[in-house]
Amino acid sequence: HNVPIVQRVGDCGTHGKPELTKLVKQAVSFSDVVIFPSEWAKKQIGCDDSKSRIIHNAPLDIFHRSKKKSKLNRDKVRIITHHWSTNPKKGFSYYRKLDEHLQSNTDISFTYVGRWPDKPQLQNSEYIPATGDNNLISEKISECDIYLTASEEEAGANHVLEAVACGLPVVYHSNGGSIPEYCSQYGIEFTDFDQMLASIETIKQNYDFYKRNALNYQDSVSKAVERYVKIICSTK
Repeated sequence: HNVPIVQRVGDCGTHGKPELTKLVKQAVSFSDVVIFPSEWAKKQIGCDDSKSRIIHNAPLDIFHRSKKKSKLNRDKVRIITHHWSTNPKKGFSYYRKLDEHLQSNTDISFTYVGRWPDKPQLQNSEYIPATGDNNLISEKISECDIYLTASEEEAGANHVLEAVACGLPVVYHSNGGSIPEYCSQYGIEFTDFDQMLASIETIKQNYDFYKRNALNYQDSVSKAVERYVKIICSTK
């Protein structure tokens, strides 16, 4: 009926949903404009440059309001992560290894917020069950020093942006999909557990630099909405 179709892709099906990948690829051919949350997501689906647009995800304002200009306590570096999904690609194997590492290394603390695949098996870490209370989540994140994510193949990772908005540098997996794209200015990547520990140590030794970069992050969901509105209104 000559009605323009604007499609926003939020999930590429890379976390165990191959049928979603197929559906998104089919829908692309019927769309006038396709908005992806990252360049990585666009490459996963495959889309003509003339019809594709990239709008990075952005955090709610509440996370920005929680940021603190805190100094690092080098005797006990506080690390945190949060996930609502229990998909294995969220990186639970890394979090288990970190929990084991803490048994004999007291210079790090670790807090996990969210859901766990089975009964929480963290023996040396703090576990906070999943909650939809963004006030609590933002407060917990801002109380810590470094954000850790071992998640892989994320089309548009919100959790790391919430962390950066709270002012935390990020240690992230190199196969994180959108995450390296989102966090390259605000942290360091890793490919295995030993490198993860080394990346944490690098941020620890250069904390003021990475902290300052994170505090300068200003993007918010309201700005992202403006980008969507501009694209929708200009599509004919």
